[in-house]
Amino acid sequence: MVYLSLDMRSDSDEDSSEATEVQLAQLCAVGLALIRYPEVVIETANPIFLSLLGERNLEAVRGQSLRRWFPEIPRSALLQTETSERPGTRRSFCLRRLRSDGSWQIVDVAVCPVHESPSVPKAVWTMAERISDPAGGQPWCPQEHRDPLTGLYNRRALDARLDADVAEDRDVLLCILDLDDFAAVNQRYGHETADAMLREVAHRLETVVPSHALLARLGGDEFAVLLDRDMESQAVEALLWNIESAVGEAIVLEGAAWSFSISAGVCHHRSGSGRGAESIVRRTDQALYLSKAHKQDRSRFWTVFGDGTPVRPNLCQILLGQGAVEVHCQPILDTFSGRIVAIEALARMREASGTIYLPAQFLPQMSVENGAELSRVVLTRALSDLARLDQGGYRLGISFNLSPLSLDRECVSCLRKVVQESGIEAHRITVEILESSDFSDIDRAIETLREIRELGLELALDDMGSAYASLLRLKNLPVGKIKLDQSFVSSLERTPEDLHIVRAIQDLAADLRLDLVAEGVETEAVLDTLVTMGIPAVQGFAVSHPLTLERLQAFLQEFHFSREPLPRTLFGFYAGTMASHATICRMLTINPTELNLEHLPLASHCRGHAVLERLGHPHDSPLGVMHQRYHEALGKTSELGLGACHSRQWEQMQEIFDTFMAMVLSAWRREQRGSKG
Repeated sequence: MVYLSLDMRSDSDEDSSEATEVQLAQLCAVGLALIRYPEVVIETANPIFLSLLGERNLEAVRGQSLRRWFPEIPRSALLQTETSERPGTRRSFCLRRLRSDGSWQIVDVAVCPVHESPSVPKAVWTMAERISDPAGGQPWCPQEHRDPLTGLYNRRALDARLDADVAEDRDVLLCILDLDDFAAVNQRYGHETADAMLREVAHRLETVVPSHALLARLGGDEFAVLLDRDMESQAVEALLWNIESAVGEAIVLEGAAWSFSISAGVCHHRSGSGRGAESIVRRTDQALYLSKAHKQDRSRFWTVFGDGTPVRPNLCQILLGQGAVEVHCQPILDTFSGRIVAIEALARMREASGTIYLPAQFLPQMSVENGAELSRVVLTRALSDLARLDQGGYRLGISFNLSPLSLDRECVSCLRKVVQESGIEAHRITVEILESSDFSDIDRAIETLREIRELGLELALDDMGSAYASLLRLKNLPVGKIKLDQSFVSSLERTPEDLHIVRAIQDLAADLRLDLVAEGVETEAVLDTLVTMGIPAVQGFAVSHPLTLERLQAFLQEFHFSREPLPRTLFGFYAGTMASHATICRMLTINPTELNLEHLPLASHCRGHAVLERLGHPHDSPLGVMHQRYHEALGKTSELGLGACHSRQWEQMQEIFDTFMAMVLSAWRREQRGSKG
């Protein structure tokens, strides 16, 4: 490139400007412009340069920063004029932008300094459009400014653009949004599915966000839209509603559909405010947090910083304000002692008409503040009920649910006050935290939970096994008890294979020395099964429905746990045999000498032999005969020693066991059908 010494005159001199434009156009068939630093401002340009910017009138661009069209100007171009390079020195790079028609434009640029005034550094830019991408047709993309998952700009690009806008004292509007409850997707379905959803969300945002805006993924499920042009408030509001409509439409992946609501924070930054880019982002984040806090009662999904969140109280919030909360208590059975040892306090809401609302109906309609207030009311009334039970001679423990979003210092202070005023010993109270919950700040949550433990209260992880990150939750949270998710328990009769999960969590709890409670015990058969397996505590309709205090007192007076031999059903025998078989197999692979190898081949020495007899299946019945075959196979396998698990005999033994268990299930289901007929 030949160094150009351009005689640039006053911007107000129209004749001089027009002459210069003609001169530039005649010199080269590429875009040429004189750029003033450090703002990268256009002083003059030829028509080709203007066309590359999508502009026609020089006056429309004169005095404007090139960042308006190309936010990602390399640092090398900006440093160019800070050196004393000699005339003729040149640096090259390329720029990329998304045009209004949705296509990508890539231009090659060369910058050459003009040393006409040390106090006002300038450079001549030449610009030519790249017709095709030599890398294979893909748009050029500076990796440091791109999100690798979605292809959108990243936080670095947003920060650079904001810094430039603030330096130029421009009016900007920043919107940061994220998907509500998206963490549950990661926990339940894994990162691969979550990533596919994020890519789809990014694509939908690209279809509605204007091309002159910067659209970025900041990380996780958080996105940002930066508008650096003055938009009417109605246009901004229309854009936000379009974003909600695009993102809210169901996403279909692998035959399943997911729908998301979104929360957003908006910050208007006016020129002359003196605030920096960091302040703009912080204010927008604060607005986003406020919007999420009012997720259940807001009238729109976004909050503008400084304006507050417009809210609309729903029926359940009105009932909470009116004090229409009732506490029902569900008994928890200790299976070893056969006694009711604790109760779980469950919230109910009752309208004046008598209609009762369950948690599944009102919890989704409550804000974070509502949830914290509900927990306080429930605990206060439950402890009052517990004191009345103490007076009646029933000394029980109590548990209640607490939203993870309420875990802060104020929560700890509230718990301390409520417990102290109740007079109930802290160790009798268990705080249940949902295992599948979304912790907004996991480190802060862990610190708060430790402070709760220091008050003397117990902590339980509720719905254990319901989410993708179960073991991580168990590893990180300072809990002393886990409650097995009822989805694995209530359906055991339909899906007996879930017994493997129940046993695995039972073993895990025992190894970690954690208390275990199984929820969702709804039938006598499931109760018999879990007691036979040795689950230490159970809760569900088979023990009792949730009760008011008066009905609970009557229940405790009449409750009696049967001491008949276990198991009482073939389904209980099925579960017990499964657990026994797993233990035998483990010992055969670790230390067979710990087993009684002489008795192992004989079914008559097995406790299951007597159980089958008691349940009406003697030794000469099909089940009795198969039980004997199973033990004979065990005996032959044990003779092989520690290498037995790699033998064909081991496979045959497992096949016989599977056949025996299938026969037990079939016989049990026949008995079930017979009892119903």
